Amino acid sequence: MSEERETSARGLVIAAAYELLIEGIKPSQQSVRARLKQQDPHYGASNTTIGNGLNDFWAQLAGEVRDSRSRPGIPDEIFELAGQLWSMAYSRADQDTSQRLAEIQDDNAGLKAQLAGAEQAREALRAELLAELQQRDAQLEMAQQQLDASRHETEALQHRVTELDALNTALSERLAQGQDAMGQLDSRNREATHALALEQERSRLAAEKATLVAEQVARLQDELQALKGLNGELTQDLRASEKRALSALSHSKQTEQDLALANVSANALQERLASTTEALAKETARGERLEQALSDARERVLTLSDKLERVRDTYDAEIRALRQDRR
Repeated sequence: MSEERETSARGLVIAAAYELLIEGIKPSQQSVRARLKQQDPHYGASNTTIGNGLNDFWAQLAGEVRDSRSRPGIPDEIFELAGQLWSMAYSRADQDTSQRLAEIQDDNAGLKAQLAGAEQAREALRAELLAELQQRDAQLEMAQQQLDASRHETEALQHRVTELDALNTALSERLAQGQDAMGQLDSRNREATHALALEQERSRLAAEKATLVAEQVARLQDELQALKGLNGELTQDLRASEKRALSALSHSKQTEQDLALANVSANALQERLASTTEALAKETARGERLEQALSDARERVLTLSDKLERVRDTYDAEIRALRQDRR
């Protein structure tokens, strides 16, 4: 198909050259191209195609001239003119061909230079792309390392989260136990506070009772002193009565009656003194028992106070420990 197009293009060039030659215009690449452009504005054959067509034209024309010399009746001037035209055309075609060859060589040199520049640019681009590829490989490797590090860090964080969850669960259980212990401590504290209040109330009552006992003991002691004084007076009266009785034995019956009355009075006084002494001994023993009970109550109050302080210290320590664990 390409050979047919080449043959058709050469035929157009040969036809245009004949037209120019008939019009007295020397066929050349420029004149043939201009004529073909006039015939077809879209004509775009290459210089090589036009040059090959002109070569065929001149060869064909030379053959026709040679053939025409063998035919009689053609004037020699025409053959000579045709020969001169042939020589001129051939020389011109040779010059055009040489010029075109030089242009082609220049174009080839330019193309070679462009090709060398393009090759250098390609090598530079290849080196740049290779460097960029190496850089991308390094970046990819670094990104892979960072990804691996991130994965390890993520695994470590997940492990840490698991540990923290377990620790949180343990702390929650411990907090629940601590809250239960706090509830128990609160209950024990309330019980201890209630017991302390009871003991304090008992101590207060015992103190009041001891105060009353002390007052009673003081009154009994006063009464005892009074009874002792009365006993002394009665003893003196008894002795005086005995003396009077002894002195009055010899006097009269009335005196015997007075002596009997004095003896009765002395006996009554002695019985009263004995009962008073016994009551005083009982009250003294009772006062001693009350004082001992008061001392025991005070010791119990001190013991309960110490126990309550220890309970409060333990409660405060456990509260601080629970708050520290919660933090």
